[in-house]
Order: sequence, then C-alpha cells, then structure tokens
Amino acid sequence: MRVDQTLAFAAIAIQFACSQPSAPAATISFASVSAGGSHTCGLATEGRTYCWGSNTFAQLGGGPSTLLESHFYPAVVAGDVAFMAVSAGGLHTCALDASGTAYCWGANQYGQLGIGSDPAPERCRSTPCASTATAVSGALQFRVITAGWGHTCALSRSGDVYCWGDNRQGELGNDSIQLGTSTPTRVARPGDADFVALGAGQWHTCAVSADGRAYCWGQNNWGQVGPAAKDTCFAQDATKLPCSRTPVLAAAGLALVTIGGAGGIRARSRVTGRRIAGDTTDRDSSEWSRFPSQWNVPFVPSQSSAAPSRCGSRGIWRSSP
Repeated sequence: MRVDQTLAFAAIAIQFACSQPSAPAATISFASVSAGGSHTCGLATEGRTYCWGSNTFAQLGGGPSTLLESHFYPAVVAGDVAFMAVSAGGLHTCALDASGTAYCWGANQYGQLGIGSDPAPERCRSTPCASTATAVSGALQFRVITAGWGHTCALSRSGDVYCWGDNRQGELGNDSIQLGTSTPTRVARPGDADFVALGAGQWHTCAVSADGRAYCWGQNNWGQVGPAAKDTCFAQDATKLPCSRTPVLAAAGLALVTIGGAGGIRARSRVTGRRIAGDTTDRDSSEWSRFPSQWNVPFVPSQSSAAPSRCGSRGIWRSSP
C-alpha cells in the first residue's frame, strides 16, 4: 500500500471514530448510489444529493460549517445545483448537472477536483480541498463522470474522454510522463474509437467504444489494463510498476458489455484482472489472469429479498483476498 494511502486511511479511522451520528427525520428514497474509498453518495428521487461516511477531506460536500465532520447517516450536499449523476472517488466526489457541467469536492492534493491552477479554496488537515461543489474548469459538457483514487475522468458528448488529477500511473491516458494536471486533459483516442461508457478504478480507467471494444489505461500490476500494456510507471517509493499511458485494447476481438435495468446486469461480459463472480475455480495470486475471462452474471432484481447462499452465487462482485 502506498504511503499517502496509508496515512489517509489512518486519518479516516481517527475522524470517523469521533463523529456524532444523527438519523434523518424521514426515509430517503434513492435513484442511484456510488461507493467511494470510505464514503458513499447518492441521488435522491426528490432531487437532492446526499453523502455519508468519512469526511476527513470534505468528500461529503456539506460546506465549511461541517468541515471534517463524518456522518453515519446521509447528509445533504451543500449548494443549489441539482445533479443527475454522482461518482464517489477515493477522497473526493464528482457530479454532473443536467447541462453536463462537472462539479467536484473533497481532497485535491493531485488536482483531482479539476478546478485549475489554484490548489483549492480550503485546507483539510493541511491537504488542499473544497467542502462545496466546485465547477470543473474548461466549460466542457459531459454525459458520464467517474472518480478514481486520485484522478477523475469524464466522457464528453462528442465521444472524447477527459481526465485530470494524478498521473503517476498513467491515469490521464494522454501519453505524458507529467505527475498530474488540475485541468481536464483529453485522453488519446485510439483510432476512430467513439467512447460510450467509462469507469475508473483506483489508478486505472477503462472505456467502451460504440462497437463494443474495451480500452484501458493506467496501472497494470494486477492485469487490470490487460496484456497490451507495455509502459513502466513508478510508485511513490520509486518501485517500478507495469502500466499503460495510453488506451490499449483490453479484450481484442470481443464485444462488451450490455447493461440492463431493474438493478442488475443482464449480460455475458468479459473482464480483466482478479477473479470475480462466476469463476468458481480456486486460484492463487499467480493465476490471476491478464487476459479477459468469460463468465455469466445471473440477473438479480432489485426487489429481491433472498439472501445469497455464498458470495458470487447471485452476481456479487468480489476479488480474491
């Protein structure tokens, strides 16, 4: 585990233990939810955005009056902006309003808020941060946004992907060796790929093109980018790690992925990286595949109250210990 991540978790543990929970006055109905490093955010059906969990770096977005106060229950994100999408990252959160304008709040030590050269309007335990939703610079309009540990990526309406924040593991996908950027930077588009879906991990990102091809970039120490990653990046302690600084084809010759409604995945999908649901073979770490493996995800309606007999039997995502 990297030093900065270890310190962050230590700070989170101390702060969360000292928080004073207060239950909401009424039941909140959510349309969507996103889980981050140690916090969670969701869009309520009544139009407001709520976050709960650790607030050590203002990732709950409650404003200066609640700075560093963690919450066991959902707390309203401050401000008058109505969001239509939200993504919780490692120590920050980003969201889109109805026009596609991106906003972020929380930690900004890598520039992951995308608010430009100014580190951030506030400090959280000596770390630059923003406790309220702050517009991402560049006046771009997006249709998807996804937050990683120290970086953020968003899919524009033109099919281009833009990323900002930490780039030590190639997270920005722009073939640059710079440590990071605080403004949206366009990801190198492979050929004529028109991206339609996007998702960020801790230190890597993947996108799906209109013709079903999956491309990934960033850290590849577990094979999460795929076998085509040929670059070398350096961790904070100077350890060499495999990576890709540009999008590479993660699943050559395969078409990915269809997503169904009603709270489940109605698809046969192919993924890279650690063992996941549907793979019932016991494997040690040396057998985790850098190549896509095929598996079927059973569809589980969101109304289902049946408890799964074991992890994986109902399409629950998991990874090997």
